[in-house]
Amino acid sequence: MRSKLTTPNIIACGYPSIMTIRIDGEPIEYERPQLPSQHADKLFQNLMMMHFQQQVMHVASAKLRSAKLAVFQKSVSVEIKVVTLSAIQDIRLEYAIKSILDGLNKAVIRDDTSVMNIQIWLEKVSKSYDKPYTRVTITDNVTRASITFKIDGPIVEKVLAIPYNIGGSLNYSKQFLNELSTIENEMSSLRGSFNNSYEICHICFYTNNLRKDVDNMFLTYIYLLRVNGYIDASNTVGFGMYKRAAISGEEKTLISLVPK
Repeated sequence: MRSKLTTPNIIACGYPSIMTIRIDGEPIEYERPQLPSQHADKLFQNLMMMHFQQQVMHVASAKLRSAKLAVFQKSVSVEIKVVTLSAIQDIRLEYAIKSILDGLNKAVIRDDTSVMNIQIWLEKVSKSYDKPYTRVTITDNVTRASITFKIDGPIVEKVLAIPYNIGGSLNYSKQFLNELSTIENEMSSLRGSFNNSYEICHICFYTNNLRKDVDNMFLTYIYLLRVNGYIDASNTVGFGMYKRAAISGEEKTLISLVPK
């Protein structure tokens, strides 16, 4: 049973340009939309995305072997730098993260639940001799062992699978949609007091269930921030997400929004 949602407390911290949003209650993990159960295995995955994820897996696995390290088993941090020739508004960093983590999952990192911290930074280049690439560093938070690898070429974001059946559709559960609606309505009503949009977003999740994926929780809240205009989509340069253990009754989500 998920904890009851409460009204978010919004506080402007320190300087007028910085904003903090506190949402009390157990953080909500993004729910993947589903086909009806009788068609659950009839989905088509984007081939370009799958190729990119295979490239991530092979390059990262080779780097792991050359460093004589085993698959990361415990608490890990991931830092990503994306260099792009594309317009900033054309890149959704949250889906770039998903694509990379899917390539690392099981082959390089035991599973996504091991990831406690993620940061991703975007650099826009425009000169003809500049080449797009993605650089990833994975660090064991206990031993401090780490690897860094680079993928040449444009980033390929996570793309939602589509049904083979032309008339098929993917649907979210009513519970998930109701939870989203509850928080979205509160954030929307408070939006009038804070007119700024921000280029950098950090979210810390205090949860009583460390089996939740930090990137999936982030997907929920970055969606809410985007639809309410808190994120400057035309100039977004960095996201950070962090997962921490919380005792019962102290679960919450802390969002920090700052200009670049």
